[in-house]
Amino acid sequence: EYEGDYDYFKTLGAKRYIMNNGDDLKITIAGVGKEAGKKYLKYKYKNMKDIYLAFDEDLVFPATYENKDTGKIEKGSGKMTHTYIDIETKGKVTDYLGNVADYHELSSIHLENTSYSLSLAQIYIDYIRNIKGDYLWQNKNTTLLLK
Repeated sequence: EYEGDYDYFKTLGAKRYIMNNGDDLKITIAGVGKEAGKKYLKYKYKNMKDIYLAFDEDLVFPATYENKDTGKIEKGSGKMTHTYIDIETKGKVTDYLGNVADYHELSSIHLENTSYSLSLAQIYIDYIRNIKGDYLWQNKNTTLLLK
């Protein structure tokens, strides 16, 4: 599918790439929100050269970060993790105006901002563990023993 012409393009594999025309940065990173991720990269690295240099498997998008220019807490990855709560809860809640209301929930979900790492190492380790069990892999730089 044709997505246009760009000054620069860099990919780390499927669904992990960045591209730009001038200062117009576009990102596609599975697990990272387009707007939140782009905003974080522009804030953290300031210019396109440094963004492209930082875009590698060591890059981590934080759950949140403080934008020192605005003093606001911003979303880093734009990704949220969820926790299922299968415990009945009930009680009273008070809103910011002092209004009190009853609540009664049979179950719920807690959402929380979470970080995202571009590293695939843990994904492959988990994959190998599920397929092979213990595994020894070695090349000239690395020895990996899974237990």
